[in-house]
Amino acid sequence: GNTADNFVYFQNFNDGTLNGWQLDDPADGTLTASATAGVGGSGGLVFDDAQGDQEFLRAPQEFLDAFPSTGDLTDATLSFDVRYSTETDLNPAASITITGDGQTITLPYSITPGQAGNVQTVTIDLLDATAAGVTDARLQEILANITDFQISIDYNVGFPAGDEVFVDNIGLSITTAQDDNDTLEGGAGADTLL
Repeated sequence: GNTADNFVYFQNFNDGTLNGWQLDDPADGTLTASATAGVGGSGGLVFDDAQGDQEFLRAPQEFLDAFPSTGDLTDATLSFDVRYSTETDLNPAASITITGDGQTITLPYSITPGQAGNVQTVTIDLLDATAAGVTDARLQEILANITDFQISIDYNVGFPAGDEVFVDNIGLSITTAQDDNDTLEGGAGADTLL
């Protein structure tokens, strides 16, 4: 699993609270923080599906504020640990949605099937303009003016109520062109904002 090193935003939920994370539609299920649901028995989030339709985890303002408004990102990577509970009706294709500067884009990701009950780490390149269907410049504008960020966390769409998904160690790593310039002068490798 992830640790807090090298992230501008990192949440492991060990304090037993949601820390501002919420469901995009609370009618679709329940989201709780558990002191033992995460990686290695540490804190984590538990999503219990109630409807059998797609559900998204919405990021708090603190996460959105971690994106610089400079529009000069050279790296932006989201990573999180996830564990799903059943292979029934599993669809490993998932996505994140990002809204900013008046536009919403979708970036795909996938989980590995055949891993029910096992933790896997998902990593998503947030600067993949081709996957988002926009130009590099437009993607920079969207991220510089971000207003909403959601992660799909329901991998068993169509499954009757009762499947659970566990999420832990949500990390955001960002490097800007300014960081790269500073690093070149300092000579130590790419910096990450802290």
